[in-house]
Amino acid sequence: VVHAQDTTIGKSDLRIGTRCPPTGVLRTRIYEYSNHEWISDLIDEWPQLFNGMDWSVEITDTTRTFVTHYPMKGARKPKQALVLGKNIASLSIDKDGSQTANSIIVMADGGSGAGQEEALASDPTSLDDGLTLEMVFNATPGSAINSLQAQADRGLRRYRDPVTMPTLTTYEVTGDGLFGKVAVGDIVPVYADNGWATLDGDFRIVSISRDPVTGVLDITVNPYENWDLLP
Repeated sequence: VVHAQDTTIGKSDLRIGTRCPPTGVLRTRIYEYSNHEWISDLIDEWPQLFNGMDWSVEITDTTRTFVTHYPMKGARKPKQALVLGKNIASLSIDKDGSQTANSIIVMADGGSGAGQEEALASDPTSLDDGLTLEMVFNATPGSAINSLQAQADRGLRRYRDPVTMPTLTTYEVTGDGLFGKVAVGDIVPVYADNGWATLDGDFRIVSISRDPVTGVLDITVNPYENWDLLP
């Protein structure tokens, strides 16, 4: 982020500050200047890494600050339940296949070239017409070679199916009540059953939009699983 606005090498000063506390996790990544890669694309690699991190931009009236969150943004808020008929007026469901992959490769931490160890997990039958979509990840830093296959298997379970994206729409009054109490990244209980879709458990908030006139919130959530604890 600092490099992207370094005026000494011809960049524009975007006046974006940074707050990126150390995580204790070290990785080596070499960026070739001659490749002229999009810095935003490179930053987006971080949440996709095993044991990666989230990032956000905090905006005030006078500042913009790029912030990293390890291991992820948000907090668990068991008392901020979203309940259809109580503080939620309606429920809609979308399917997001943009991160779907049925072939997962995990590269060993360290090493390079043809000699670098890797593991593969695939399910060629999970997508229509034999379509294969591949994702490549770096292994968790410091992990043993014999753990690569377990990491690949975990990735396949996580990305094999399209993500269900429920959107919860609040009532006008409850929207104002929730605004500021829940944020993107938070993990909250969700209880909703509208006859054709049932949500019951912990979900992570992935986006919040607010109607400035009515105060109604549209809260999009993902089913939450702590993938770090899964085998």
